[in-house]
Amino acid sequence: MKRSSSYRLLVLLASLAVSLAVAEALARYALPLASLPVPPPSRDIDPYEPNPFVVALAPFISLHVPGARYTAVRRSYRVAYWINSRGFRGDEVELTPADGRKRLVVIGDSVTEGAAVDFESSFPCLLNRELRHSGWEVLNLGMQGASPIYYAANSSRYLSFRPSAVLLIIFENDLYDDRLREEQFLRLPQLEPQGFERLGLTPPPSGWRLPTLVRRVLRRPDGSQLQEIVAANQSAEWSKEEQRQLDSYRRAVPGGGYLIAPALFQKHWDLSRKYLDLLDLTLRRSKVPLLVASFAMGGLEGRGEAFVEHAGSLELHTRSWCQEKDLRYLPLTEMTLEAVEAQPSLTHLSFDDDPHPNPQVHRILAGLLKTWLIEQLGMEKSQ
Repeated sequence: MKRSSSYRLLVLLASLAVSLAVAEALARYALPLASLPVPPPSRDIDPYEPNPFVVALAPFISLHVPGARYTAVRRSYRVAYWINSRGFRGDEVELTPADGRKRLVVIGDSVTEGAAVDFESSFPCLLNRELRHSGWEVLNLGMQGASPIYYAANSSRYLSFRPSAVLLIIFENDLYDDRLREEQFLRLPQLEPQGFERLGLTPPPSGWRLPTLVRRVLRRPDGSQLQEIVAANQSAEWSKEEQRQLDSYRRAVPGGGYLIAPALFQKHWDLSRKYLDLLDLTLRRSKVPLLVASFAMGGLEGRGEAFVEHAGSLELHTRSWCQEKDLRYLPLTEMTLEAVEAQPSLTHLSFDDDPHPNPQVHRILAGLLKTWLIEQLGMEKSQ
C-alpha cells in the first residue's frame, strides 16, 4: 500500500511537471521576446505620420532603432536624423564622460530632441557648446512622444550614461500623452536580453513566462513599481460627465487635442506625478540630482485663452511638486515670453506647418537655461 501511494504521488508530480512545461511552452509561443530590428533603409518621412524608425517595446515604451537614418520633411523644413547605438538621436556617446568632465543629461519630448530643427540647433546641443568651458558635457536624450511614464520607464538608460545631474523638461502635452501610453503599456512586447546588451544595458533576469501571460490575461501588474502605477491609473474611475467635459473641451478649442479641461487638470496631474515621483526616487537612490523646468509653446503664440490657462496650470502644478520634493525649478514659458517680447523683430516662434519651436526659440531656451544651470550646479562662468 505504501509503495502504491508513493507511486501515485510520483505520477502526480510527473504529470504536474509535464503540464507546467507544456503551459510554459505555450506561454513562450504566445509571448515571444522581441528583438531590436535592423534599421529600415533611409528615406524621407512625414513626422506626423507613424515613424517606421521608432519601435514600441517594453520596458522602454518606445525607442529609435539603433543605427537608423532618415529625414523628417515638411513644407517648411527638411531635417536629417541619425540614431546612435543607444537608440537616441545624435552621434555616438561614450559611457564615461571624457577628460573627467561632469555630465548633464537633458530629458524631454520632441522639443528637447529637436523636432523640426537640425540636431546641433536643439537647445541641449547649444548648451553643450556653451558649458564645455565649465567642465560639463550636456547630452540630449530627448525622445519624440516622451512623457512622465516614459521618463520613469527609461531611468536605467539615463543612468547608464553616468550623469552628474539630470534636467527634466516638462511639456504641455505630457498629461495627455501619459494617458495614451498607459493604454498601450501592458500589451507591449518585451525586449529580448540581446537587445538590452545592444543598448549597453544589463538584461533583467530571465524567468518563466507563464506568470506573465496569466497577468496579461487578467490585466494584472508584474510587481514592478512602474507596472503597479500603470495598473492603478488604468483602474481610476472617470464619470461620464468627466469624460464629456474632456471631450467637449478639446473639440471646442482648435488645435487643442492635448488640452485638459481645467476642472480635470488636478486629477490628470495626480496620475502623472506618480511617474515623476518614481523618476525622482530612482535618481535619488543613485545620488543623481534632478532639476526641472516646464515649457509650453501654447503659452507663447497667442493661440487663445485655453492654451494660456493650460500652460499656467502646468507651471503651477510643476512648481508645487518641485517645492514638495525640494527640487530646483525653472518656469521657462514665462521667461521665454519675456525674452520674445524684448525682441520685436522675432515675429515667428514656430513653423508654418509645424508647432514645434524654431531655431530662434531654441537659442532663447539655451540662453535662459545656461544662466540658471551655472547658478544651480555651481559651474564656472566664462571669462
